[in-house]
Amino acid sequence: MALLQNFWDQKEINGANEIDLIREPDNRYDKNAVACSWKGTKIGYIPSGSAQFLAPALDNGMQITARCNVWTSPDNEVLRVYLWFTEKSAKDKVMLEEVRRQIMEYSD
Repeated sequence: MALLQNFWDQKEINGANEIDLIREPDNRYDKNAVACSWKGTKIGYIPSGSAQFLAPALDNGMQITARCNVWTSPDNEVLRVYLWFTEKSAKDKVMLEEVRRQIMEYSD
């Protein structure tokens, strides 16, 4: 979060920026790890509860674009980062809808 805070403080990262999603199947902590990278710098990970559904879809070829929205405190401290995804094809849309459904059911 500190690295993201640095980018945020410098007004470099915003909702117009694309975030790259990078699968890390060999991650020693989580076989479903999905890293988030911005301009070649890793800025964090998709939470494991969501990554368990997102990772298999990415492994099966789903192509999506990720963008971020950063929520801050009144003193501009990064509190939370939200990602939203856009599919690149009709097939990707179906896969992404299934991932969203799974995450929503998991979250309930």
